[in-house]
Amino acid sequence: MARLPAANDGEANALFSDVKIIDTEFAFYGPVAFDLGLFTAHMLVALLAARAHGAKAAYERYLRVQLRTFWREFVQRYDQLWRDAGESVHDATCRPSFVGGVDALVAVQAAHAQSTLADALGFASLEMIRRVVGIAHADDVDGIIDDAQRIVVEKRILRVGMRLLADTASFRSIDRVLELVDAIIQE
Repeated sequence: MARLPAANDGEANALFSDVKIIDTEFAFYGPVAFDLGLFTAHMLVALLAARAHGAKAAYERYLRVQLRTFWREFVQRYDQLWRDAGESVHDATCRPSFVGGVDALVAVQAAHAQSTLADALGFASLEMIRRVVGIAHADDVDGIIDDAQRIVVEKRILRVGMRLLADTASFRSIDRVLELVDAIIQE
């Protein structure tokens, strides 16, 4: 058994065979938008790098459909869980009998979904930028053999990331984000 110094006045003992180090990306408890943002970032990076790998248009369409489906299903499932929770908890914001009725509840849910999307896009933008300028790069980008093509893809990823970061709230849907991707690809 090895003895490790503790952060306090005492000592801590640990068996090195039992020590586990977990990357915070995989052991993070925080806002749901963090996970949504990481997934969105990686899908956007894959989309921006697809042509440089010789992907067919069908693969790009597939990525777009998957990203749209992901967001649509997330919002629908989240809203359903919210409504179901109202039947079993005492939180008035969950109940269909919410002050103002069902219409008010739907409006609150829509505003929350919009806020979650904006937060997720903020996380996505930082993840996209980090995957280009940070230590942990994206295989979708590093796997591009041609240096000139890789640089073009990296610039596109950075442009999308910076635009999302600068004005997350203006992107009111994932379709708007995909329009940005298309515009940057066309530049």
